[in-house]
Amino acid sequence: MLTQEEIERRKPLWQALSDLWLADYEFDRTATNELKKEVLSGSHSQAELASVFSTYENSDTQTVREMISSGYSLSEIENILSEEVAPVVYFNGYKPYGGEWGGFDSDWLFPEIIKNLKKQESNLIYRTWVRSAVGKFVMTKMVQNDWKKIVELYKSSIV
Repeated sequence: MLTQEEIERRKPLWQALSDLWLADYEFDRTATNELKKEVLSGSHSQAELASVFSTYENSDTQTVREMISSGYSLSEIENILSEEVAPVVYFNGYKPYGGEWGGFDSDWLFPEIIKNLKKQESNLIYRTWVRSAVGKFVMTKMVQNDWKKIVELYKSSIV
């Protein structure tokens, strides 16, 4: 199980990654293209990079900013996405009339992720499903295209 310090470190990332499953989420190519041009135009300090990101702030750039500031590697972030966030919010992408639009309430989201992690820890069958290729596919299918664009933006931002 995660320590309290690890949980606190993950919370901003959990919140940002959960936005991928919002009913009205759509990757903003215009803002992210401008951001990529700015980031790629030269090397920036962390403070300068934060300023560049705030200029083009939207849910995509916010997600990438949280990914960078989390200090986790991309593979760790992908595991956090698929094994911690997705099991709790993926149902929103399958709701016939949209589901949650405005953002998942952190008072609900964080305890649900922790509860789900405890369930994975205590239930071998559930943990195996969550970590299986089929489980990951079912839970992340609805966000795969947007996730690929986020990863592309992330990779171009950490040049």
